[in-house]
Amino acid sequence: MKKFLFRNELTSGDKLSTADLQNLLNGFLLFDEADYVRANPDVRQAVQRGEFPSGFAHFQERGNMERRFPGFNGFKWDDYIKANADLAHFRNDPNPEACAKTHFKESGYTEGRRLEP
Repeated sequence: MKKFLFRNELTSGDKLSTADLQNLLNGFLLFDEADYVRANPDVRQAVQRGEFPSGFAHFQERGNMERRFPGFNGFKWDDYIKANADLAHFRNDPNPEACAKTHFKESGYTEGRRLEP
């Protein structure tokens, strides 16, 4: 996938797939500053050096298009499992919430998985 930044780098011929667009939107909906800098130590360091005023500024400019994990703000693990039938077996685990969150963070977000049924 071509990486796009938000600063007028899309040209008239460039198109994002529906899944890519949904993933970009999900990133902004789920963004949590603490989760983002914890998951991205290079961003924390860039903010400390003054290269970005915040993790969110980095996410807006680069992180979302790089599909960096945005955080769990408003993440509903039960809806995530319902929306992705192949994850139904997580309900058999003693901690289905942890399973859903781990899956989402490690692969579901970058895959553009649905968040709601």
